[in-house]
Amino acid sequence: MAGMPGVSAVWTRAGDRYTRVSPVRYDRMTNPGEKAWFVQHAQELVDTEAAAYGPEVIATLVDDTTYSVAGDHGGIQRRSQQIPIVFAGADLSRTDLQAPVRSVDVMPMLLKHMGIAVDPGLDGVGYTLPTRPSRGR
Repeated sequence: MAGMPGVSAVWTRAGDRYTRVSPVRYDRMTNPGEKAWFVQHAQELVDTEAAAYGPEVIATLVDDTTYSVAGDHGGIQRRSQQIPIVFAGADLSRTDLQAPVRSVDVMPMLLKHMGIAVDPGLDGVGYTLPTRPSRGR
């Protein structure tokens, strides 16, 4: 995998995390912020796949590289990971929740907001959504 075009690193699963087994190909990273993003987030992002049913080997890819099809869930690149999540409603505004919300946080957050107990084994954070007094509706 390390020799494939666009591969930045190769990782193998070791229990509940991945271990990098190849050098990082920083020379393939052409975007100025790509290296910094990789250094800061690559390990945590590949580790999200570390489960008994996860892949044994992962090859991370540099920006603008894919070996997939349209509509996939992307890779560890910043554009694939920083997707806006918008909560809208009569009592919510865009400034009410300023947190690094991840997709896995949506379900526990909504369950918490609806007063439903969140299973402690569930991934994600149940952030508190603001509530305001009703305005006569």
